[in-house]
Amino acid sequence: MQLRFVKGLSDKRIEDLKKLNITSAESLVKLYPRSYLDLRRQVSLKEAVNNAFVLTKGTVINIQPSVVKNGRFNFFKIFCEQDGEVFTVIWFNQPYVHAKLKLGETYLFYGRVRNRFAISITNPTFEVFDNNVNLKGIIPVYPLKGNLTQKAVKNAVADALNKVEITTAIPDRIVKKYNLAPLNAAAYEVHFPSSMETLAAASDRIALEEYFLLISAFKIIKGDRSEARKNKYTVTASDVKGFSSRFNFEFTKGQKDAVNQVFSDLRSPLVMNRLLQGDVGSGKTAVSLCAVFCAVKSGYQAALIAPTEVLARQNFNLIEKLFSDYTCAFLSGSTTEKEKRLIKAVLLL
Repeated sequence: MQLRFVKGLSDKRIEDLKKLNITSAESLVKLYPRSYLDLRRQVSLKEAVNNAFVLTKGTVINIQPSVVKNGRFNFFKIFCEQDGEVFTVIWFNQPYVHAKLKLGETYLFYGRVRNRFAISITNPTFEVFDNNVNLKGIIPVYPLKGNLTQKAVKNAVADALNKVEITTAIPDRIVKKYNLAPLNAAAYEVHFPSSMETLAAASDRIALEEYFLLISAFKIIKGDRSEARKNKYTVTASDVKGFSSRFNFEFTKGQKDAVNQVFSDLRSPLVMNRLLQGDVGSGKTAVSLCAVFCAVKSGYQAALIAPTEVLARQNFNLIEKLFSDYTCAFLSGSTTEKEKRLIKAVLLL
């Protein structure tokens, strides 16, 4: 479905969405929040931590005139009362807010609180306390481009969810076997969670769908035939065990299992096609370097690629220590052409 059929999307907003690679209503519902605000609990300013973002309430007791400098709006502030305590709320570069506030009205405020000398809240979002519509529950926070706002994206996603049919690619027998939640219900829960527990479950369901599609794509590309191995790996289990002892830590059971699976694949008659996945700090680099060792110990060359030059240099420093008996080289985007020619000559590339 084209974005112009989604309620609330002007041509300008559609152009801003395209900057996020959102070109259809179907892709809009897959614009998952990058984080969430938990606004299920109001915080008393007496217990608020300095510099923390909090949801709190206050009754307006004084509205100050706007401060204008050099002919341009600069800021304005109001004084509010909460349980006998007075605090200040200040807005910078938001002149339109002034007309929305009424003396004597009680509001909910969400913003950064400062309480080192006097209590104040800076540039908060606010809503009338008795008409709280947006500042409650678990609020999705979306990536933005151009002039998009959180409210505009949230409303557009809600409308798109009601208009787009979200179907799973996972066969019915697997859905029934593992009692998988409907994909459309999971998508709605990810965008508008009712609790952190249901959000976690819905996120897992979405991730499972994406993994299934990824694995299916690999299957289609690879086909049903397995490619026979051309290179023979002569590395032994004893060799790999000896190399793993070069690390200054004992491998976990998960790391050992991963290394054993890689070793088994490399010694099999079929080409290895494996994805190594793990959390930050789980030891993926150590397992990868064991795979590199299997290659170089068998007489072949190997390359380890990193997404950033900083990480690549860190890995190279480790590689130099672990592979001191092999020729190692570092290549990056900042490597000069002369250095590249020397490196390639040394490596016989």
